[in-house]
Amino acid sequence: MYKINERYYLVVAEGGTEFGHMVTYARGDFPYGPFKAYPNNPVLTNRNLGGYEIQGVDHCDLIQDNSGNWWITSP
Repeated sequence: MYKINERYYLVVAEGGTEFGHMVTYARGDFPYGPFKAYPNNPVLTNRNLGGYEIQGVDHCDLIQDNSGNWWITSP
């Protein structure tokens, strides 16, 4: 969970650990909810893109660069 500009963001890894793996997120005004899912979820996936050498590449974190832009990164 991240608190950004007085809102709370849940970042979730779901869909298994292989071909269905994806990262989704939801946003709410309070840490205990309710949360509303981002309508363009998943925000990171290679779901249904079988055949690539790398699949299910871990969870992700949010980072903010020096210009204030937010990015998703996977370790």
